[in-house]
Amino acid sequence: MGTAIYPVNVKKGGGSRANMITSKAARLVLFLITAFTGGYLLLLLAVPFLGFGWHLLHRSVIASNGCLIPVPSEFYVNGGAEQPTMWKHAFGIPLFKGPFGMIGIRPRSSGTNFNFANDFEGSSARMIAVARHEGLALRSQRTLSAATGKAFCFEFSKPMEKSDITVRCAIDDTPLLVIYGGDERFSPDFYAAVQGISRDGLKATASHP
Repeated sequence: MGTAIYPVNVKKGGGSRANMITSKAARLVLFLITAFTGGYLLLLLAVPFLGFGWHLLHRSVIASNGCLIPVPSEFYVNGGAEQPTMWKHAFGIPLFKGPFGMIGIRPRSSGTNFNFANDFEGSSARMIAVARHEGLALRSQRTLSAATGKAFCFEFSKPMEKSDITVRCAIDDTPLLVIYGGDERFSPDFYAAVQGISRDGLKATASHP
């Protein structure tokens, strides 16, 4: 007498649901990767144009410590009025190191004006000594004419840096020390800004009614 064989029903739904869940998870991961990559690329493209955007919303000069300081066209500004900092970034930042320029307004903590004209040798020696203590080497020095008077500038380099320089300009008869750090290619913007520094007429009027 033969053995009866009964058909066995196999449920196929479990495997299909697992495949659907896996597929959805894969699509979600792909979407997140694409969104992150796209956002990062947009950030890379946007950074070099921050200066352009800043100039659309603000004037091309900032007021600080009784002076008006021009902002170069491709720079933007952050920081307070006492110690503002201007930045210019090339394509690549922040993904990898790219050329940049930084212009900083750093007034003397004492608030007293520089007086290089009356003690050029002594004042220059002190400026150079401080920089050498920081590991910088003097490259050159120059005297520029600004609307406020003379600007005494000292350009330094770092031994291990090929293109980056540091510049410090004391604006005579003001408390302003204007500094530059970054790629040498952007330094002409810095020197032009230094030459464009003028007195803030509103401040002067308020001080002398």
